[in-house]
Amino acid sequence: MRDRLDRGLAGLVQQVRDEQAALDESTDLAERFEALHARCDGHLEPVLAEALALTCAAAERLVGRVHDECGEPLPWDLVPRDNQVACAAVLARGVIAELDTGEGKTLSVAMAAACASLLGRVHVVTANDYLAQRDHEWMGPLLGLIGVEAGAVHNDVAPELRRAEYERPVTYASVKEVGADYLRDTLCSAPQALYLPHLEGAILDEVDFILVDEARVPLILAEPTDPT
Repeated sequence: MRDRLDRGLAGLVQQVRDEQAALDESTDLAERFEALHARCDGHLEPVLAEALALTCAAAERLVGRVHDECGEPLPWDLVPRDNQVACAAVLARGVIAELDTGEGKTLSVAMAAACASLLGRVHVVTANDYLAQRDHEWMGPLLGLIGVEAGAVHNDVAPELRRAEYERPVTYASVKEVGADYLRDTLCSAPQALYLPHLEGAILDEVDFILVDEARVPLILAEPTDPT
C-alpha cells in the first residue's frame, strides 16, 4: 500500500499518530482498550483511530523485548509504519487490502484483529498450521499488552482444547482446521459440544489462496463404521 494512501486513509493515519502521541509510558493500554468496548456500542468507526493508536503504542513498547516463554527475541524491529496502520484500518473495516512481501502483513493483521475484537470474537484464518502457530506466538504478546487474549488452533491442538481456543477474543487457525471443525459442527447434536458456537467475524490472511486456491480442495470427514 506504499504511496497508495487516499485522502481518507491518510487522514485516519494522521489521527492515529496524534492519538498515539498523546499516550505516555504510564498509560495503561489494556484499560484504555477495554474502555473502547463500551464506547463503540457496536460501531467500530468512532473508536478505530484510538484502537489503532493503542496497538501502535503496544508494538512500540515491545521493541527489544524477548518472549517470556522461550526467551527468544520478539520480531519487533520497527514500530508500525503508516502503510501498516492503513492496511490494518482497511482490514478492520472488512475490506481486502494488499501489502507487498516484507511490508509487515502479519503485524497489520494482528492490529486489525485487535480492533475487530471490539465487536466480537475474531478468527484469523491462515493458509497453514505453521503460520497459525507462528503468528500466534509472534502477535500474542502484542495483543496481550492491550488486554486481548489470543488463542491458536492447529493440527496438534486436541479436540477437548479447541473450544476454549475458539472462545478467545482472537484465535489464529489454519483454513483446513477451521473448515474441518465447521464440518464437525454440522454433525453435532449437542450445542455444548460445538467447536465454533460463535461465528462473529474472520480475517483471512492470504485471501486469494484461501478463497481461490484452497477453495478448490474438498474437505472430507471420515466417520468410523459400525462393524455390526
